[in-house]
Amino acid sequence: MHRYVSPADKLARQILKAATNGLLPQPITLPIVKAGFAEATADDIQAAVGHAIRSGWLTAREGGWRLTAAGEEIGRRSRAGIRNKLRRF
Repeated sequence: MHRYVSPADKLARQILKAATNGLLPQPITLPIVKAGFAEATADDIQAAVGHAIRSGWLTAREGGWRLTAAGEEIGRRSRAGIRNKLRRF
């Protein structure tokens, strides 16, 4: 079993995975993430996005966040489950 650094790390990896799989559009915005991850609060999402930006996985651009090459790689390799987390759009 994989141990995440924090709940923010796990949510960040779930967001990256969803974006990499085309389930979240680019750029990623707070309302889009809130709609996709209904159980996550705005504070949870901000912590996850902050973690992803500090880790170099996301950049803030064009009124939202975009994946970096490192973020795409993490999204492809991550085993963070998203199927049961994402609501259907």
